[in-house]
Parts: sequence; structure tokens; C-alpha cells
Amino acid sequence: MNLSSNKFTESIPSEISSLQSLQDLDLSCNFLAQGIPWQLGQLRMLETLDISNNMLSGVIPSSFKDLLSPIPDIKACHNASYEALRDNMGLCGNASGLKLCTLTESIRTSKKKGNRVVILIVLPVLGSLLLVFVGIETFFILCQRARKSEAEPGNEQDQNMFTILGHDRKKLYENIFEATEEFNSN
Repeated sequence: MNLSSNKFTESIPSEISSLQSLQDLDLSCNFLAQGIPWQLGQLRMLETLDISNNMLSGVIPSSFKDLLSPIPDIKACHNASYEALRDNMGLCGNASGLKLCTLTESIRTSKKKGNRVVILIVLPVLGSLLLVFVGIETFFILCQRARKSEAEPGNEQDQNMFTILGHDRKKLYENIFEATEEFNSN
């Protein structure tokens, strides 16, 4: 669930923990303050949590276990005690008690965000190109049909006959009127 850049204020709502199937939560680039609710640690399906670029403070709740990858560059993580982070063997970053991140761990985190950006750019571009190709193909098909209908010889004669009848309708009526002797039945 991407809730980034929405100018949210106050704290992270603990009600988010009721979304038990939630796998990705992006709350980055908001104005969230206070701490991280311990209830978020109850989300067993949660794979990624991005809370960067907020004004969070406090400690990482002990309910967060088995965290992986670099910790966000926020005050709450930098001030976290070893006790708050000790059960997270895959965690790395610039905080007391943690090992420094290797280059591959940092790249892995940035690649995930990069993949999202690529998808958000590539899919609309491909969709637009598909629409353009469909439009061009439709145009060519309509042009071919127009050329075929102009080339058919029967249509031109039929059109000329109806044109003649349309323009000489008054004369035609007079001829019929004379031939039937003014529509007289005698």
C-alpha cells in the first residue's frame, strides 16, 4: 500500500495492523511524528516498510523481529537501543549495535524502488504505443475499404441512375401523367 507523499501528519495509525495480508507499506515523505506503533510488528505478511523522510522519534518497538536490510535514515532508528534491534540479525545501518551495511545490501534496497519506478514509467508508455499502433492500423484499413468501394464498377452506374432520377423527377412525372392520360381509368 503506497501512502507516500500525502502530507499526513500526527502519528502512524495503529489501525493499519488490522490489515493482516498487507505485504508492502510505504509511508515515506509525509509529516508523521511520534513513534512507530508496536502493532505494526504484528503484521506477519509485511515484507517492506518504508517510513523514511518523516519526523518520527522514539525507539523501534520490540514487536519488530527478524528485520532485514538497511534501516531507514531516520532519528528513531539512529537512537534505537541495542535491545530494540537485537533479534534482527539481517538488519544493518548507522545505529549503535548494528553492523554497517555492505554495498550489495544498499543496492538491493535501491533496486526495489528502482523497479517500481521502471514499472510506473514503462507500462503507460507501452500502453500509449499500443493505442497509437491500433489507431494507425484502423486508419489504413479504412483507407483500403474506401479505395475498394471507389474501384467497384457497379456502384458508379447505380449512383448515376439515381442522380438522373433525382434531377429529372418533374419530367418523369409529366411523362407518366401523359402516358396514363392524366391517370384516367377510361
